[in-house]
Amino acid sequence: MFRRTLIAAMLLLVGGNCALASGLIQVIPIFQLNEIYSDNINAFSSSGGGGDFFTAGVLGCYIGLQQPDRYLSADYETFGEKFVHNDEFDSYGHGHYFHLSYFDRSEVDTTISAQDDIIDNGFAGAVLAGLNGPPSFNVALAYALLGRNTGLINTFEGGATHRFSPRWSATLTLRQTYLSGSGYLQSGDLELNYETGAEVTLGGAASFYDFIPSSSGSPGQASSSNSQAYYPHAVLKWHPTDNLDFRATTGPILLNSSATTEGKFGFTVDLRYEVRRLRMEVGGSQLPNITVYGGGAAILRSGRGQVTYRLTRYTDVDVGSGYFEISGAGSDTQLITYGGGVTRRIASWINVYARYVALRRSNSPSAENVSNIFVIGASVSFEAFRWGWP
Repeated sequence: MFRRTLIAAMLLLVGGNCALASGLIQVIPIFQLNEIYSDNINAFSSSGGGGDFFTAGVLGCYIGLQQPDRYLSADYETFGEKFVHNDEFDSYGHGHYFHLSYFDRSEVDTTISAQDDIIDNGFAGAVLAGLNGPPSFNVALAYALLGRNTGLINTFEGGATHRFSPRWSATLTLRQTYLSGSGYLQSGDLELNYETGAEVTLGGAASFYDFIPSSSGSPGQASSSNSQAYYPHAVLKWHPTDNLDFRATTGPILLNSSATTEGKFGFTVDLRYEVRRLRMEVGGSQLPNITVYGGGAAILRSGRGQVTYRLTRYTDVDVGSGYFEISGAGSDTQLITYGGGVTRRIASWINVYARYVALRRSNSPSAENVSNIFVIGASVSFEAFRWGWP
């Protein structure tokens, strides 16, 4: 899994024009220390748990390469937790998060991008990472929380967009999601767009999904339990100003397994609005995805939103919420997150913050587990190394 995604990213990098143009290399260490209270430290187990105080830390590093027509970045973080009363939950360096991102526009009419997210010992890492805000826009974190996954979660996405003329363009996107103990989801999209004017773009797309449970072995190995999904859909994009972006898709979903073929209604809606002090992002979707347990075909319904407001030059407040429901293969799992906080920038390299985050998970309406988390903490990041060339 690591090899596949990293090789894919490297192929994208090598595929571009690799001449040594002007550029900048940055190395930024990341430190974070949190003092936390949770009223249910084992919220997502079958029995739940009591409250406790604990200290949680993050240690990591960001490395970035920027050039006029491309950038490549890598971000690694590891987590540690020390509990006051429940030392059986203590962990030091057992959770890991890795993010790789690449973007290339060295060709006039073509852009290439790729990103890879890896969470190992996912539950601890997801909860801790979620303290920076509800995991409203991160499906990998939501899966870690839904499955209380302590194994490996890997999500990869790579794509290319080519413009044939000032109005016509096409985008090809490939994705792969791996859940330890569940299986693989591989998908691809081919989208054709036509710009009707400066504000509106219309298009059509076809998406294919292939679900491979863990029992099937590695991707590409045939299995009678494999299933597929298809999502042909229309696309609408609206960009009236630099402050507002809107995108929506809609179409039928066909879930096909060895036993049945089932039809569903599919859609996505995403809206971004930004003014001088306010930033707002909202969205919702119903799309094929993989079940948390068993790796079969499922429908992921999600709704998410986040608002950030700059009170002063150095102080931000934010609120956010996310809803995730995965149903399929005889299971129905829900996750609701919400919370908010305030962040104060003390200096260019240090922030202090206070947050509240609620996590509500259920397998059915009668089996809900809830955790309320209160956080105060500080994060430090600074440019430890910079090297540029003309």
